[in-house]
Amino acid sequence: MKIHEKTLVILVITFLFLSIFLAVATKQIMGDSFEQLEKEEVSRNMGRAKAAMDARLETLKVSVDDYAVWDDTYLFVQGQFDDYVESSFGPEVVTTFDANLVLFYDSTNELYFAAAVEKGTTKHENISTMVLDCIASNELLFSHPAPDSQVAGIINSPEGPLLISSHPIIKSSGEGPIAGTLIFAKVIDDEFIKELAETTSLSLNAEALDQENAVSSTGVKSSSTAEAATPEDDNSFDISYVSESSVVGTSVLNDINGKPVLSLDVEMPRDVYQHGQSAIEYLLGSILIVGLAFTFVLSFSLEKSVLSRISLLSTNLTEITKKGSLSSRISMEGKDEVSDLAGNINSMLKALEDKEEVLKNLDIIESSLESMNAGIMIDCKNSRVIMNNKFIEMWKISADLISQNSAAKVIEHIISQAGDGSGGTVKIKKLQRVSDRDQVTLYLKNNEAVYDWDAGPLLQNGKMIGTVYCTTDITSVKLRELEEENKKRLETVLASIISGVVLIDAETSTIVDANPIAEEMIGLPKEKIIGKLCHHFICPADKGKCPIRDLGAKVDRSERVLINKDGNRIPILKSVVPITISDKIYFVESFVDLTRIKQAEESLIQSKITAETANRAKSEFLATMSHELRTPLNSVIGFADLMIAGNAGEISEKQKRFLGNISISGKHLLALINNILDISKIEAGKMELSFETFAVTETFNEVKQLISPLVEKKGLKIEFCIDEKLVNICADKVRFKQILFNLASNAIKFTPADGKITISSKMYGKMAQFTVRDTGIGIAEKDQHKLFKPFTQLDSAANRQYEGTGLGLSLVKSFVELHKGKIWFESEAGKGTAFTFEIPLVTDFNKEDTAEAVNKDSETIKKDAEVISENAENVPAQNIPIPQIIEPANSKSDEPLILVVEDDDASRELLEVTLTQEGYRVASVPSGKEALELANEMKPLAITLDIMMPGMNGWDVLKYLKLEKQTHDIPVIIISMLDEKDLGIVWGAVEHFIKPIQKDKLLSTLEKIKEKEAKSSFSVLMVDDEKSAVELVTSMLNEKEFNVLKAYGGQEAIDIAFKELPNLIILDLMMPDISGYDVIKALKSRPDTIDIPIIICTAKDLDPYEIKELDKNVSSIMHKGMFTKDDLLKCIKQLQKANPKEVRDTPGI
Repeated sequence: MKIHEKTLVILVITFLFLSIFLAVATKQIMGDSFEQLEKEEVSRNMGRAKAAMDARLETLKVSVDDYAVWDDTYLFVQGQFDDYVESSFGPEVVTTFDANLVLFYDSTNELYFAAAVEKGTTKHENISTMVLDCIASNELLFSHPAPDSQVAGIINSPEGPLLISSHPIIKSSGEGPIAGTLIFAKVIDDEFIKELAETTSLSLNAEALDQENAVSSTGVKSSSTAEAATPEDDNSFDISYVSESSVVGTSVLNDINGKPVLSLDVEMPRDVYQHGQSAIEYLLGSILIVGLAFTFVLSFSLEKSVLSRISLLSTNLTEITKKGSLSSRISMEGKDEVSDLAGNINSMLKALEDKEEVLKNLDIIESSLESMNAGIMIDCKNSRVIMNNKFIEMWKISADLISQNSAAKVIEHIISQAGDGSGGTVKIKKLQRVSDRDQVTLYLKNNEAVYDWDAGPLLQNGKMIGTVYCTTDITSVKLRELEEENKKRLETVLASIISGVVLIDAETSTIVDANPIAEEMIGLPKEKIIGKLCHHFICPADKGKCPIRDLGAKVDRSERVLINKDGNRIPILKSVVPITISDKIYFVESFVDLTRIKQAEESLIQSKITAETANRAKSEFLATMSHELRTPLNSVIGFADLMIAGNAGEISEKQKRFLGNISISGKHLLALINNILDISKIEAGKMELSFETFAVTETFNEVKQLISPLVEKKGLKIEFCIDEKLVNICADKVRFKQILFNLASNAIKFTPADGKITISSKMYGKMAQFTVRDTGIGIAEKDQHKLFKPFTQLDSAANRQYEGTGLGLSLVKSFVELHKGKIWFESEAGKGTAFTFEIPLVTDFNKEDTAEAVNKDSETIKKDAEVISENAENVPAQNIPIPQIIEPANSKSDEPLILVVEDDDASRELLEVTLTQEGYRVASVPSGKEALELANEMKPLAITLDIMMPGMNGWDVLKYLKLEKQTHDIPVIIISMLDEKDLGIVWGAVEHFIKPIQKDKLLSTLEKIKEKEAKSSFSVLMVDDEKSAVELVTSMLNEKEFNVLKAYGGQEAIDIAFKELPNLIILDLMMPDISGYDVIKALKSRPDTIDIPIIICTAKDLDPYEIKELDKNVSSIMHKGMFTKDDLLKCIKQLQKANPKEVRDTPGI
């Protein structure tokens, strides 16, 4: 089928399709439009019918409103106007109301008077009882929320529907109570509907609905129900199409209670529908006629302007094809697409003619390319690709690639072989679009060859018809250039190397080059070195047998000898590397003068020794300083607290305030000393953490108790937010609590009154994250770099507002990092600061190392016990006199005795006063030896033991007490400057307190010891070379009826312990002659004293190993000046609970 026939068929099918579509669409659209117009007409007529009924209802409402708000009516229903009915409600009057019924009800809703008029007359008639009952049952008619409230609408009565309106009877002035209800009603019958039809000129019909079975077709209220209707319900109705010429609209009216009561029908002719059907038929006929005419015109136009010309074009091309001549052309008039097509065909014929000419020329060129030495490729656009054999060989082009006849693919193949040493890969891609000559150098991969890539346009009659690519092998040229460049580079390197370097000809062993350092070491200029045999200067022992060339050895950092011009032998460190230059092997020998290195090593070693000596001196100084400072601080703080508590008699408020300042300042100074010691330990790498698993909530509560007084004092708000998922962590509990406390204290310090501090925790993967956030003054950006630096405060000026040493944050950062965590902060000046740190939830312990350490500790203790036991048996009894026992006030001489072992007089006295004030008797000794003897003899309730004592230190005292059967059960409380609690517990101390002693903690420890002893007599051996420390602990214990035995030295303590077998020993570690350690060893060496509890009371700063050792032999470790009487009693009480069988003769605490 030809185009002419196809066009005709398409036009016919299109016309039929459009005609059918337009007919269906027109009928649908216009039919819907006319149907909508018909519905709107029904809606308007329904509205008119409802409006007519509403008008009748409005007449009733006006009438009943007039009579209900009238003083005569008000008096009538109250029985005060008998002539009211005759004068105001005759039959002729009732008819003027457009009502059939008039009903008066009193205030109790009882019918007071009723009047009815016969239809079409003015005569009264009787009212049906059923009608009255129906009206009375409608409570809505009698509900009057306000005096002017009115109910109007329709109700269904046994005699048919009624239009009804009710109004409360009130005075004309609106005052007074509601006297009753006035109701007007109108029967909705056929006469009523007829009147409405005449009024509206509509065909109306109404039918009452059964109340029980009626179903509203619309589900909405009619406007006739007055207040019950809503605007959007007024036009709801149903439409019934009775016939092609008639339609009925139906609306269901509701009664005053919202229930369907009356069906109102409006019947009307379907004039609009019939007019619409006629209009559609006329329109469809018109569309059909116009469509036929349009199809005819379109067919004629296409035939004239397009189809006939295409036919002519086809005929011309057929003739050209038969002739086979590309010089023929097509003639076509006009300026449209068909004439353009003819022109394009003519252009194509011209291009084919030109291409045929080019191909003839290319055949000539191809035969001459093979004679050229360079690789040539010619890309004839849209035609063919010509390559000579040289090009194919150089670039390894396969037959398959040649057969594809694609210059682009050939170039991609070339790019895949070319390296990018000179950027050629990038440049060659641009050569596919060159219009002018260009040239690049290409380095093949693996440095196989180097080619010059030259490209330029192929021209014919000044017009570019393709691209010529030329490849020339320049590998040999580039190799020569590279060798020259490497030679220059080598000379530059040799001249810049800081060690001596010589270049040796591997074949002749002659020196061919030397750098300035080699000239300096040999002592000759380069000119006199070059040409000499290498063995003349370097490695003379290897002359005639080159280790690399002759022996195949490798010389790398080997110590050899160099001979300078004066014949001096210089030790050198030499390395040799063979290299190849221009196919010739050379040795690059580099060497360094070991003389200078050895001198540097010796200098470095000396510097290290000096640094280590200084570090040891620093550590010793800090340890000595801590003991020397904390020992008197123990007494200052302790005696100040005792005087404040009234233990030295009544004092004035002013004196109490002054003493409070002394105590606070002393504790502040103590905290500073402790911080400095922590910093020094961290810097020396000696800070060890004691990891344990504990509850985060518990630690938060402890921190809360510590900071709550500070928060309340400053008027701040504090909030703790704990992640429920974060229950336990594994960390050093003491350091973790110190981190939180330092951060919280910082926040309190820099947050003004009414500010808020939030401490929160969060589980973040395998890390526990904690944040302390405040609303304080914030940190300026310029000061943020100063944070975490020790001894640095942001307001470091002379008039700074905030106290502190600047160590808190530095310690926090160090403790966090020791936990393998990290800390950071966010802050803005004036808006507050948030410090956040995170530590691992679980720390991996090296269980093997831990077990090995425990076994070593056990073996050490056994060996120490054997030595102490042996020494104790060989040491003759010294018969140390029993020290004077300090009695508490009103003493009965049967109070518990505490033995204070303390070499510092002030610390000893502080313990004595503290303990005696609490009802303990106290015996004090300044040395470990005295403590050991007196412990056995006096059988104290407990012993407070200092660690750092001359002679026998507290550790030895503790070990001895625990090894001796007589003193084994005496509890020992360590009160020391050393923070080595673990060691004290290991040796059997019941508690370890750090000086200055905290009275409440000491007394709490002793209280526990008393409870452990129950109702038996309980003796405490107090061992300390400081009398004041012994007396302080004695005073703490005497009030609780402890039998305090006092020993003022290690030997005395051992003697007392062996003799008295006290229930508890309080032992100072640092005592002259026999220290607390010796006392412990002595006690542990005998069966009768090995189980006596020991409390170390020392001013020594214990390291973790000492604490660990002590913990095996003592019950507790207390630091002097850092515990109170309550702490000591609490420690003793803990011993009683923990060792009910070992702690003997315990008085009730």
